[in-house]
Amino acid sequence: MVSTEHESPIQIIRDSPAVIAQLLRAAFDIEISDDIDVRTASEDFTQIAPTAYRADNVVEICERGSPERRIGVVAETQRAVDPKKP
Repeated sequence: MVSTEHESPIQIIRDSPAVIAQLLRAAFDIEISDDIDVRTASEDFTQIAPTAYRADNVVEICERGSPERRIGVVAETQRAVDPKKP
């Protein structure tokens, strides 16, 4: 069920995708250059088979001026532990 608790963190990322680089540095101690471009990417993950997957938000981090993605981040809000979702 969609709720403010679920949508708020994702909206922050949609409004300012660069926050992902800050989170990766602070939460996971991942070194990321300051000379980067951060952009929102497609949130759909479809396959040839009828199964389709959709993420809450997807962000790509690239070296500034490069079209090549260096890091891809899929952001999913989880409000509770669900053993069916590892």
